[in-house]
Amino acid sequence: MGKQKRHPFPPRYEKSSIPGETIPKTKMNIYKTPDLGLSAFLRCHGCRLRETTRQGSQVFFLFEYSGDINALVGEFFNDGSVPVQGFIQNLNMLRSLVKNGPEKKG
Repeated sequence: MGKQKRHPFPPRYEKSSIPGETIPKTKMNIYKTPDLGLSAFLRCHGCRLRETTRQGSQVFFLFEYSGDINALVGEFFNDGSVPVQGFIQNLNMLRSLVKNGPEKKG
């Protein structure tokens, strides 16, 4: 038997509420975060938003996991930059999702 690839995060159950974790969901990994600014930043870099979920009063943004998402998260928290117009457009779109309730994307 060949070596099994190690995932960068240990598997977790979807009901976990740890912000920014990667969780298995129907054979696809999801990156989950409640951070609106980070979510807008990820959208500016082409990360695909799968859906939003609400846990109590908090809304989580679930993105398709890609190999570079961890690097993008690090870039965001180290003052990464994106075009302002695109960031504002994504921020407004995400705020609208929060205001109008979660809905599936994609």
